[in-house]
Amino acid sequence: MTFNFFSIIRNRADRFYQCFAPTRLDRIRLTVFIVSDMMVLCIMPLHFFGLLGMPLIYLQGITLVFILLSLVSTVLFLFKRLSLVGAINLLCIGGQCIQTFRIVLLSLHPEWANSDVMTENLLISFLTLFVLVIAVIPKSPILVTALELPTIAFAHFAPPSGQTLCNSHLFLIFSSIQVFCCLMAVVSQYALSRLQQERNEYKDTQGDLLKAFGVDKQELVAFLQVWKSSPNNQTEWKRFLSRLDAKAQSRIVMAARMLEKEEKANVGSVSARFPMLTPTEVKVACLVIDGKTKREIAGILNKTESNIGTVRINIRRKLGLSASDDLREELRK
Repeated sequence: MTFNFFSIIRNRADRFYQCFAPTRLDRIRLTVFIVSDMMVLCIMPLHFFGLLGMPLIYLQGITLVFILLSLVSTVLFLFKRLSLVGAINLLCIGGQCIQTFRIVLLSLHPEWANSDVMTENLLISFLTLFVLVIAVIPKSPILVTALELPTIAFAHFAPPSGQTLCNSHLFLIFSSIQVFCCLMAVVSQYALSRLQQERNEYKDTQGDLLKAFGVDKQELVAFLQVWKSSPNNQTEWKRFLSRLDAKAQSRIVMAARMLEKEEKANVGSVSARFPMLTPTEVKVACLVIDGKTKREIAGILNKTESNIGTVRINIRRKLGLSASDDLREELRK
């Protein structure tokens, strides 16, 4: 019963992600957005019960606006009025504006709170930037940092001496974290853009190759699997042919017939010129004429290199060649 319940939940979650997050990057962003929303909706209401911040009506009103912003961004995204990136930007940039207003208000009225409350609000401000960095949202981290740094500076320098809630330690710590986090966002964006460029180039190259060979991706993968397997592996060949459509199968049959016809012509010609050679020696002689090496011939005929070496020796002996004579040149005469 429990297994079925979790299976149903997983299937619904998979359908949800397929609908709203088609790419791998979108799935990461959607996960970050869901976690961020859950944090806002689960932690922010604690302010109304006196478990977070100061129980003042003005500050609680700001908290209520933050919660409503989270709900609005979620609803707009679910009804597809905002893209995923737009919803994350609305939540984080809007949340940063709300936090900026709250921090300025606390700085102007230090009697309303204490340094712990200021630390909580600075941490929430940092989390808005951190969410943008994890979700790899372009440009927005720079905007949030540009909002937050003057806010931290105002909280530290604006109040009269001795009344500031943002002491020197908080000022240095949160300013440094904001700057380094913003730099990390810029670097990650650059790395992501390079990866996407390389991926697009790979897809273009793959498309050109498929177009040049006149096959689709499935047919090419099936061919490569057969090519790497043993020539006598009937199972792989049947699996390969079953993955091709009728048109592709007819092309393969046509190509095979052409190659078979050409091979028979070459074999007939060599056999007529050198009637003393056995059928195996004739096949090896044809491949030698084509310029194939001993290793290549062994792979084509599914034999060992030593076996092919023995066959070549027998051919040379029957043709009366010395060690200095070029076998290929003699066969081509």
